[in-house]
Amino acid sequence: MLRESGVGVSGALRRACTALAVAALAALPTLAVAQAGGKQVVAASVKPLPLFASPGDATPAKSVAPEGLPWPILEEKQEFFRVKVGGGDYWVDSMQVRATRGVNAKCTVLTSKAPVPVGATPGAGENVCAH
Repeated sequence: MLRESGVGVSGALRRACTALAVAALAALPTLAVAQAGGKQVVAASVKPLPLFASPGDATPAKSVAPEGLPWPILEEKQEFFRVKVGGGDYWVDSMQVRATRGVNAKCTVLTSKAPVPVGATPGAGENVCAH
């Protein structure tokens, strides 16, 4: 069937592989965010920032200048975030840092007169919704 349309099997296969490779490359940034859960520590309100050996500790294991941000949040527990700093796993108090979280826009409700979204996830931005 492919030969009848004037397209060889190798040409169709080559185009399919190219399209697959482009789609895979486009998804790489999304995969990196998905692995980290889309959550990152992006700023600290306390300098130096205390790092704890476990969530809920009263005494910090050490304190560091919040450099090399953003830090991916590996886990959340008892209002603490587990992050990797200087090659080690530590916990930071969620009240002492600012974290970003992944946002998925949901713009399914449209007005009947014009295709303008009337509902969305807060913080997603209007450019995420299809008009």
